[in-house]
Amino acid sequence: MHNHFNKNLNVKELIEKHKPEKIVELGADKGGNTVQLLTLAKVLTITDNSVPSGENRESLARAIANGNLEWVQGVSFNELKNYDDNSMTFVSVDTDHNYMTLKLELDELYRTVKTGGIVVIHDVEKFRGINKIHTAFRNQQKYGNGKKYDMNLMSSEGPGYTSALLEQVEEGRWKIIKWVKESCGAAAIEKL
Repeated sequence: MHNHFNKNLNVKELIEKHKPEKIVELGADKGGNTVQLLTLAKVLTITDNSVPSGENRESLARAIANGNLEWVQGVSFNELKNYDDNSMTFVSVDTDHNYMTLKLELDELYRTVKTGGIVVIHDVEKFRGINKIHTAFRNQQKYGNGKKYDMNLMSSEGPGYTSALLEQVEEGRWKIIKWVKESCGAAAIEKL
């Protein structure tokens, strides 16, 4: 998602327009997007990874120490259950590209995001007709935090990843405000 920060989808412009006190990030990989988001607001990151090593580790550790970053290691749609209704205003999603994961995330986000709140989602073009099986599902059968991956939920069968988003738009829960095809595609949606 970090390739969409100030170009293509231009997440920075959306954040500056909506002025969230805190940005919620689902999925962090190597922390590149997290570092960019921290330039605009405090960040709550929910990811199955521990704080990554490498070039972003020092910046992330400093942000955690000074209270600008809360790092929650866990499964996004499960961890979202711990947050109040209508408590979020801006969310960035770049998790495992599985239909069921995005469906469960959007169900929880519909509860936790305020009306008019924004959710940006990466890889909507790359995985439009593909339902990716998370690496943990194929290889270790565990998330990065050691919790067992729910193999009953995830499958490469069925609708593609992007279908989870389009179904919720068709149901009238969200409105697409921007969609770009560049850099694997990304969408910005607003809660109705």
